[in-house]
Formats: sequence, C-alpha cells, structure tokens
Amino acid sequence: MNIGEGESLVEYDAGAALEAATDRAGDSLLVCAEYTPEDFRLVYVSDRLQAEYDELDDIVEAGKLFHHYGQLDFVGEDQFAEFYPTLSETQAFVTYTDYAVIGRVVGANEGFYFSVEGGTEVTPLVDAVTDVVR
Repeated sequence: MNIGEGESLVEYDAGAALEAATDRAGDSLLVCAEYTPEDFRLVYVSDRLQAEYDELDDIVEAGKLFHHYGQLDFVGEDQFAEFYPTLSETQAFVTYTDYAVIGRVVGANEGFYFSVEGGTEVTPLVDAVTDVVR
C-alpha cells in the first residue's frame, strides 16, 4: 500500500526513494517513511505489516516512537565524525533484529526510513536509496 498522503516533508524525491527501495527489496519491503527532525510521513506499508496491526493508526503510533529515536540520526552523524576523525560523512544507519532489518538513510536534516524482512541484502538497497536522498 502506497500511503504517501499529504505534502512531502523532504527536499529529495520520496517517490524515487520508494521506487529504489522497491526495486532492490521487492516483496521483502515492509515499510518506508520520509522524515525530518520534526515529523515523518509513511510512504509505503506492506500488506504483511498491515495484517500484523489492527489499524493503520497503530502503525502510525509505532512510527511516532521510531521517529522520536530517529531524531538522533542527525546528532549521530556529527558524533561519528568526532569518533572517527578520518570520516567525511555518514550516509546511513542499519540495525539487524530478529524480526527485520531497519535502515535509515540520512541527508542534511532529512532521511528515509525502511524496514525489510531479515535476510534481505541491504547494501545495494542502502546504496540505491542514498543516491536519491543525498
């Protein structure tokens, strides 16, 4: 389900980022969202994920929690530069869980969140989305 209702929150083309994610992840794509430090907007929710929640509003509520912690991405980029002086930029954060792989591609005060089924090859997905977001 392509949700994407309302105006985009970001400067990059969220539709192109979704297309890049879909092309690389296929049916293993669970959810995608665009986000800024202030807000987020779901752009895709899979049928599988919808079936796991009673209402779309429940997915949005879960998204609010993720967004709260996702705000740290914009601080985290600066912290990585402090920890690794040879680093010139941080492009993405990826987390592996027992349920899914979660990725966040970050740009200047905006990002693209995705979740895919475990076992999905993530590096080509991150690279493709990064080409759109950054």
